[in-house]
Amino acid sequence: DKAGCREALILFAAGGSEEKEEGRTGKGVAKFASTSFSANDSSTGVVDVVLNALTSDMGGIVLGSIGLVVAIFNRLSALDVTPIEGLGQQSRADLLAVFACLAVLLNGVSKLDVTSALAESVQLDGIPLSEPSFTDETILKNADGVKWALGSVLDATPADTAVLMMKTSCNDRWKPIAVAGIVPRDEQLRQALPDSVAMTPILDRFLNNKEMTKESYLPTLQALPGRVEFTYLPQNSQEALLVPVSLSLSSIAQENVPIIERAVLVLGSDTAKSFTPRDVAWCQVIASRIGTFVSS
Repeated sequence: DKAGCREALILFAAGGSEEKEEGRTGKGVAKFASTSFSANDSSTGVVDVVLNALTSDMGGIVLGSIGLVVAIFNRLSALDVTPIEGLGQQSRADLLAVFACLAVLLNGVSKLDVTSALAESVQLDGIPLSEPSFTDETILKNADGVKWALGSVLDATPADTAVLMMKTSCNDRWKPIAVAGIVPRDEQLRQALPDSVAMTPILDRFLNNKEMTKESYLPTLQALPGRVEFTYLPQNSQEALLVPVSLSLSSIAQENVPIIERAVLVLGSDTAKSFTPRDVAWCQVIASRIGTFVSS
């Protein structure tokens, strides 16, 4: 399944390591980092255990909180017994104590193991394709390779929709060449951009700078006015990731074949902010493979 395939690819990317990447949950979680010491470990003495406990996240929070309480209690209890001429010195000492306790408390809070919350998923408004569909296979040198790449990126990442967009010399507009996953119900939207979309500024970034190799990530697509140009994605897609496809020289010098000016892999998902840096790295690898399938 998708989760198993993604886990296998993550293990492969990590060089066979059995350590699993901890995923995010539906709610944000903050927990103490557990540090255990073996009683049979002779190298861990009592002093080491005490020092590690004091410098841990829990130790910092406990000591900082106790220090603040003591400093406040000391200040309140000293108001009636401290002479007027000594109040200035006492105030400076109390301020130093409060700052020191706050530093210890913040140090402990900064060490907490925080798991970020994952946005809620939505039901995408579209139809699932059993296999990738092509609008123009003649422009591709290896359609089967592109089909494999689109299926792989859907299996290995949070993406639910994968679209290969191209700008060629025969068309002054971007065109979907291959689509996979959950796609719009209107077949015409899967084949071309509608006339209502006069400009595609987000895609045109890659066209204006052909040396651009960095992806463009839109983690909250529904909050952007520019989402209107993504007509080839389901209407309620929550995020979009655009990865440029590197093309070799052979893709721009073929007889009777349109010149491919630019190609971009566009991915959509049903959950906002769900692409991790590792997912983006995998998409870049897949995009580079698509480049070889298009131009070789």
